Amino acid sequence: MKRNDPTNRFLKAIDTATGEIIGHAKWIVFADGKPEETPLTRDFWETEDEKERASYVYAAYLEPRRKAARAANGSLISLDILTIDPKHQRRGAGAKLMEWGVQLADEMGAEMCVEASVFAKHLYEQNGFRVTENVMIPVPEKWANKPKIEFTFMRRPAAPGTSEIDQNGSMDTP
Repeated sequence: MKRNDPTNRFLKAIDTATGEIIGHAKWIVFADGKPEETPLTRDFWETEDEKERASYVYAAYLEPRRKAARAANGSLISLDILTIDPKHQRRGAGAKLMEWGVQLADEMGAEMCVEASVFAKHLYEQNGFRVTENVMIPVPEKWANKPKIEFTFMRRPAAPGTSEIDQNGSMDTP
């Protein structure tokens, strides 16, 4: 995670009664171009095979986001991370973090995307996101014993009512 990357926006949710950080979000704002093709640079894998698999999964995981950025001509806001401490869930913190990103996207006229878990899918749908793809990352034979990786890719049009997402994940503007 590049803290000095100008495309990254970090937010935190604080319980005002205790001052405790109860959640955070990371938004990536691609306003002037496409996402970079950045390889994994950390060196915390125990074996070269683990590093190779992580690089493979990382590239495959980001492909729907890169595809969305190309389709949006680089004007895209991606929700990279949104997490709330389980003790504080269902109190509105996630909705507030979402609200910040949605407002920014609306001000910029940008589309939005997220790689969604089943736990947060409803929150994203409440904010205008629609499922465009159920992704299962193909597992090469040499990693057949590893768990499958699946997620739901969701997109939100640039401005509600000005474009629609079809069943194939394409967005059309009238």
